[in-house]
Amino acid sequence: AKEIGGFGFIIADKIARKMKIPADSESRIKAGILYALDRANDEGHCFLPQEELLDRAVDLLGVSRENTALALQSLCDSNVLQVDDSGVYNTRLFAAEVNVAERINAILTSRGSPLKKEIVIKKIAEQQKRMKIEFTSEQSAAVFKILCDKPVLALTGGPGTGKTIFSASFLYWGAVKYGERGVYASFAEDRNTFMNNMRGLGFDFEKLEQQGLFKFLDLLTLMEAGTSELFETILSEVSSFGAKRLVIDSLTAIAQGVANPRELRVFLHSLLSRVMRAMNCTTILIEEVPLGKRWIGYGFEEFVASAVILLERLLLEDKFLRRLRIIKLRGAEVPNPRACFTLKDGFKVFPPLKVKFPEKLLKFQPIPDPPGAHSTGIRDLDEVLGGYPRAGLVLFEIDARITHKQLHLLIAPAVINALHNGKPAIFIPLITAGPEDFKKIFSIYSAPVEEVKSRLRIFLRKDLAEKYEASGYLMAYEPKGLEEAMNKTTSIVEELAKKTGKPPICVFSSDAIGLYYGIEGVLQAVYNSIVVAKKTGGLIIWVMESTFPELAQRLPPMVSMHLKVARKHGCLLFYGVKPRTPLFAVEADVHEGLLLTKLTPIL
Repeated sequence: AKEIGGFGFIIADKIARKMKIPADSESRIKAGILYALDRANDEGHCFLPQEELLDRAVDLLGVSRENTALALQSLCDSNVLQVDDSGVYNTRLFAAEVNVAERINAILTSRGSPLKKEIVIKKIAEQQKRMKIEFTSEQSAAVFKILCDKPVLALTGGPGTGKTIFSASFLYWGAVKYGERGVYASFAEDRNTFMNNMRGLGFDFEKLEQQGLFKFLDLLTLMEAGTSELFETILSEVSSFGAKRLVIDSLTAIAQGVANPRELRVFLHSLLSRVMRAMNCTTILIEEVPLGKRWIGYGFEEFVASAVILLERLLLEDKFLRRLRIIKLRGAEVPNPRACFTLKDGFKVFPPLKVKFPEKLLKFQPIPDPPGAHSTGIRDLDEVLGGYPRAGLVLFEIDARITHKQLHLLIAPAVINALHNGKPAIFIPLITAGPEDFKKIFSIYSAPVEEVKSRLRIFLRKDLAEKYEASGYLMAYEPKGLEEAMNKTTSIVEELAKKTGKPPICVFSSDAIGLYYGIEGVLQAVYNSIVVAKKTGGLIIWVMESTFPELAQRLPPMVSMHLKVARKHGCLLFYGVKPRTPLFAVEADVHEGLLLTKLTPIL
């Protein structure tokens, strides 16, 4: 696989097996071990603990652990891999990391002139107002530390994790919003490549160049000249340009391109102490090699960086998810050290989702139904799905950690939109949801229950319904009789459809029905809802939480759409299984008195 371009281990292994090469041959096991370690690199790890690497290789190859351990030892003996107490490393990457660490270890920790506190307070206030957010005390402390203490940030991650876009955003928005000059010192790509890539993201760095706010330094050709000329070039440009922001891309390229360790030590010592601190220039140092826990014996960030950020690419089922990890933030607490992010329109981090309802409510603006479909009530989602199918069933599979308030962001808009468009709505909610919950949600979307109750029906178990006054829209049913409950529900759905002359929208909880009638009862109810949807042209939304795991296998084949809602690091995530969609972050946007649901693709 290494000798023939375009062949990876998986394809090569299939060919080898067809050629009757033994499964336990030493060459196959060695190749499998290297492949497993390469996959770990792609996930953002520079090493794997020895036992974990053996586990991965055994699972991949289907051979004995003893033979795998012998092959691993042979790779280490031949210096292909490095092993120590922390784990197993690719020798080339390990050497590059150690080289960097040994050079930066000598950097002085002297302080430069900090930013004035009142300036930082003013900037924080401006950002909170612009973004309509409020920082916690911990977040404010983090901002002060990164700007007022030692403005040095080490940014690391595997290929394609977003390091360049993160750094470019840092320079671009610093220039656009605050008028701060920035320098991008590149040892990896030339100016034209950088400009073209950034233009595709909507970053017009050429315009910033013309305005005197940005400068690109192509230093790749100076690598052979030695560290002295590199240092003088960067120092001269940063000083004469008056730069307040600097990106060095990357430390690994410098480490691999400079032969004399003493030269590099002097270069980094001088550059970081004089440029970053004496000139009060906030700097991002990009490290191209993926960072794993204790990826070397001591981390260079302990000696130079105020903050260390790791960017990773993970898999959520078959979807790529991007994650940011704050490995270190000196002197400040980090309540949420992990967060999801996207490269859509630059670099955007998603904090844990908190749904805040607007204080002043404006009238909900209904969305017309897409041709041949029901609107989801969310413009972004209508664009993705083309609406919900007429005379169809939609299954929402919900992560157990999702709150009902968060779930309402995705399901309530479809119901409210339908009611505003004159359609009837019928609910079978979980027993934890009562009429007060519906009244609150409906009022937020300017659809007071009193105004829509003639087209609204909410089914409650009889003993629960008796707690509430007669309202005309609360319907009681006996938990003991499934057939009677289905007949009653069907009758009311068809009656409302006939009365309004419009297709109904129904939201049923599979967990509620399962608690009363068991799994087989749920399957009967779903089948019955298929008939009702076909007969009325309506939409049936089934909400499946985690009470009955077996339903996750049995319900999807019965529905027209299968959608999933998950949570990762506090971020609400949405994606379609049927039809297949990209992964989206769900946000609550309060805009001019309206609560809007926004979907942002994870790119």
